[in-house]
Parts: sequence; structure tokens; C-alpha cells
Amino acid sequence: MRQTRRMEVGEQMMIPCRGEPTGWRTATFPPPLEVEAGDGLYVLVDDGPPEHWMYEFVAIGADA
Repeated sequence: MRQTRRMEVGEQMMIPCRGEPTGWRTATFPPPLEVEAGDGLYVLVDDGPPEHWMYEFVAIGADA
């Protein structure tokens, strides 16, 4: 069984993003659950260990 390294509070991490407008975001552990970005926001999908976390972009507005 593979062991996951424990993240420390305040440690920097790169989190992949699905959707637009960017492919990666940097965050400080623990990362924010939501991050505003342009015409939407990134929502943290934190299923599993931190190395599997990602942000999902959700458009907000009249044509979302």
C-alpha cells in the first residue's frame, strides 16, 4: 500500500484545474474551497488524498 505524505499547514501546493481559464493554481494548505476567477469560480474537489485534489471551474452568469 502506498503511503501519502502528510501536508503541513501553510505548505504551498499546485492543484490542477478542470475547465477554464487556467490549468493549475497554487494554494497554501489547506486550500480555499472556492476561488473567484473571471466569470466564475473554482470549486475544490477534495476526494481522496491531497495529491488527487483538483479545482473544477463553474461559470456564473446569465449564460451559465
